[in-house]
Amino acid sequence: MTGPPRSTACRSRSAPPAAWPSNSTDRPKRQGDEVDVGFIGLGAMGSRMAANLAKAGHEVTAWNRSAVQPPEGVTMVDTPAAVGRAAGQAIVVVGGPDDVDQVVFGADGWAEGAAEGSVLIQCTTIGPSPTRSLAARLAERGLRMVDAPVGGSTVPAAAGELVVLAGGDAADIERVAPLLDVVGSKTVHFGGIGAGSAVKLMLNAVLLAALETSAEVWAWLSETEPDLKVDQVAAALERISPIVAKRLPDVAGDPPPAGFAIRHAGKDVRLVLGEAGTGPVLHALHDALRTADDGGLGDVDIASLGEAARRRRG
Repeated sequence: MTGPPRSTACRSRSAPPAAWPSNSTDRPKRQGDEVDVGFIGLGAMGSRMAANLAKAGHEVTAWNRSAVQPPEGVTMVDTPAAVGRAAGQAIVVVGGPDDVDQVVFGADGWAEGAAEGSVLIQCTTIGPSPTRSLAARLAERGLRMVDAPVGGSTVPAAAGELVVLAGGDAADIERVAPLLDVVGSKTVHFGGIGAGSAVKLMLNAVLLAALETSAEVWAWLSETEPDLKVDQVAAALERISPIVAKRLPDVAGDPPPAGFAIRHAGKDVRLVLGEAGTGPVLHALHDALRTADDGGLGDVDIASLGEAARRRRG
């Protein structure tokens, strides 16, 4: 690519809200940016992201641990190494740090097949320390990495409206921008490798703590004020916490079948505790998520924290 790398911290397909860095540049999807791309992990998030890349005209070669029906336009191969041989850049969206290590460096891993200079776009939530270690090990092999966890769950993933929380070299992020601009509506460059992963853990921890608090308080309110309407309370919450206001009806009622599962949320809080070391709120949140998981809610959306809170009250 000619010219110097962009210096902007935030790039979006539309003007960013005030909550994101103001030094932003609009970046529409462009014709002629179609490239070959590998994809590792076709779960709830990955399958939707890969589908959007194929729809945008990219040649997508994918691998998944278990047999799946691939999205239209996605070619499946037998190993992550074959993904590495098929394209100079690959996206990985799997379960956690150990899974990433296995698909990248394990037998027939991506690094085994990738050509020197290839770029791994690491979108799994694994935390900053494993992210920096992963990038260092790849660099020893002449491979590059972009730290790129995403904000949003399955609905924005399907719509191509995720927020990419990027860390790494600006030139590497610019190189893979045509791919990031498909899976997300906005890419925010927070700093070096690990910065995006650190921000992702903070965002998830804050969201989960807010939802757990709303679940506990609503469980009490629904008993003491049975005529209270959830939509009125949600409207009152709009100015304080728009995301909690949006999710409160799900917390108060039946959670959606898909989204951000309790089990994955618990993994993310454990990652925060592993990095931060302590924190009474984080420990309490971890216990609440573990109780919900043990109670059979592990595969249900995080809004099921509401059901868990109601169960605790009997």
